[in-house]
Amino acid sequence: MMNVARILPAFFFTVCAMILLGCSPSATMKTVEPDHIVYLDDGDSLSVKLVRGEILVLRALSETGDSLALDNASIDRIVHRASGRDVTDRYIDRDALKIELGKRAALLRREKLKADVAAGKRKKSELDRLPFTVLSANLERPSGESPQIALTILNLTEKKISLLRTRVHCFDAQGRPQSGTRGRNHVFDATSRVPIGPGEDFTTILTLRNHPRTRKAKVDIHYLEFSDGTWWKGRIEEEVE
Repeated sequence: MMNVARILPAFFFTVCAMILLGCSPSATMKTVEPDHIVYLDDGDSLSVKLVRGEILVLRALSETGDSLALDNASIDRIVHRASGRDVTDRYIDRDALKIELGKRAALLRREKLKADVAAGKRKKSELDRLPFTVLSANLERPSGESPQIALTILNLTEKKISLLRTRVHCFDAQGRPQSGTRGRNHVFDATSRVPIGPGEDFTTILTLRNHPRTRKAKVDIHYLEFSDGTWWKGRIEEEVE
């Protein structure tokens, strides 16, 4: 058993020495110099030293040297302390975060549906009705280039998707159909043959070369083929701006 009577005098001597030297016990715990301030959605903020940014979390060290994994979805912004610059985009990819969170939510819903089918609460046909989900659809206008639609879908089935067909409806800023060049109408077809495995997500870039004045669009995914020779036909629409 420890001799408390011997330990306490030594502890108080150490504390007194620290006070005489202008130190305090709490000061010795500050082992990390913060380089950023992380502002959270709830109004709180943290002074930390950043380690690295990941899709879902931000790795950092607290002022006392503790390792932190901050939820990126709860972060409002990240500010560099020395310059005062907002450097959020350097550490958090909002598009990738949205896709990953959407993927996890969709897979959880799919597993619940499968469990309900197995329990007889839902019909098996409901599994086949929606073999995929759209995780993201964004209209981008790179400087000096044609408009592009970045479309990310998630394969919800246990089969490999071998072909994807979409229609893109192009509009102007007011939502009116926007005809293309050389007499083309406002709709064009796009086909992707890049395989998408079970539970995988895939992003395809649809370049609107023949519709350079597009400001809004609607993506209509209407046909899939699977590697086992089966197919799906329906309509999933996404508005894109």
